[in-house]
Amino acid sequence: QCTNPAPGQVAVEVVVNTASFASEVYWQITDSTNTAVAGVSSGTYTSNNTTYGGSYNVNHQLCLDTNMTYTFKAYDSFGDSWNGGTYEVRTACVGTIFANNGGSSPNNGVTLSPCPLPLALNAMPLSFSVLA
Repeated sequence: QCTNPAPGQVAVEVVVNTASFASEVYWQITDSTNTAVAGVSSGTYTSNNTTYGGSYNVNHQLCLDTNMTYTFKAYDSFGDSWNGGTYEVRTACVGTIFANNGGSSPNNGVTLSPCPLPLALNAMPLSFSVLA
């Protein structure tokens, strides 16, 4: 759980909203060397129609290096998609969304409202790509 990012890092939160068949969805974040830095396994989410954020699982709040490119990989163990479930990877202050699926196709880099200045500056070089 990241509560105090070091210089050159940004606090990032993963929020998952389940729909039906919640236990089938899982995800992984890898860095540019394809090394897993965080993730959850199939069966982690047990309740349908539920929001799982940073307080649910330590893997949902991360300190990530700003000079690294990360990939968010969304999976479904049954292979029939997230059934309307959504994910969002964002700065922990809820300022910048790095990746989300909004229930359909991925949407990256959408800016909502600015984070406090130091966090916003640290977050700028961080980039995500999405594999679903």
